[in-house]
Amino acid sequence: MDQLVLKENELVLVSDELGDIAEGRRRLGLYYRDTRYLSIFDLTINGQKPRLMASSSQQNYACDIQLAPARLGAEPSHRQEDAKPSL
Repeated sequence: MDQLVLKENELVLVSDELGDIAEGRRRLGLYYRDTRYLSIFDLTINGQKPRLMASSSQQNYACDIQLAPARLGAEPSHRQEDAKPSL
């Protein structure tokens, strides 16, 4: 698995190529002074994981992650918490 690593002084971010920090991945996270402050970050669009088009972190302080919806024209998923009560 490819990883993106960003570092600015004592702040370090280690994520997968999508920019996510998957649950259970011990080395991924947002660290400050060797303490992990963020251990899970999972980006979804309309409830679906986006497709990776390209990613790079050629500079150690910036990265470029290009994503696209999982399926073009896909219907958004309707989750229970998104539903509004009808009157």
